[in-house]
Amino acid sequence: MSAIDSSELTLQVSSLTSSGTTLQQTLFEQIRTRILKGFWASGAKLPSTRTLASQLKLSRNTVIQTYEQLVAEGYLIAKPNSGFYVAVSLPEQYLTTEQVVPSAEFGDDNTPNNGLFSPGVAELASFPMSAWNRLLQRHSSRSALLGNQDLQGLVTLREALHRYLTGSRSVVCHPNQIIVTLGAQQSIAIALLATQRLKPHRGFLVEFPGYRQVVKVLDTFNIDYDYVDVKASKGWISSVCLAVIPQVFT
Repeated sequence: MSAIDSSELTLQVSSLTSSGTTLQQTLFEQIRTRILKGFWASGAKLPSTRTLASQLKLSRNTVIQTYEQLVAEGYLIAKPNSGFYVAVSLPEQYLTTEQVVPSAEFGDDNTPNNGLFSPGVAELASFPMSAWNRLLQRHSSRSALLGNQDLQGLVTLREALHRYLTGSRSVVCHPNQIIVTLGAQQSIAIALLATQRLKPHRGFLVEFPGYRQVVKVLDTFNIDYDYVDVKASKGWISSVCLAVIPQVFT
């Protein structure tokens, strides 16, 4: 288990002098309280006596005596050549009903399950990481990578795309009408948000089977949609589309 973060421990010498409480007693109570309230989990390792003494600007002997008192009363256990750890089972007579249930130590893995043969999902095990890192290092000095660039994308790139689309694809457009995105999902998100702004609460029909990432974007923005079955060699079934459209767009 990882070491405890002891940064919340504080000792105000001026207030201790007026109250007549010793440094050792105050440190003991602060550690004891955190253990009883569950802020310091069972089995967690405490900072070394030297580290804690340096952090709190105390004598190391004061920290050692505090740790030894906590061991004697059953709050800590000492492991030779290892350090001090929070006891797994605490003294029952000191447990209170005000214990705070510590939050889960491990978070949930929300990595999307795209399934096999999902478009746009790379096989990361085969990704050329070394070559990628070399390219990142080569271009790390470019200010554009730090966010200082046109929101629509590098203008020279948009001009090149304009020439390609006009000459090779017969698409009539202007460089200012081109937006360079991170990928298909961002493009879909921008298009959906634009249509929602023009026609709020508008629903959408999604082909099934079809591009699964569209549904993820729709769910993210809580936009209504319904599926339309697509049959091999037939495409959309018009009767089904006409039946679904009034439900989605009303």
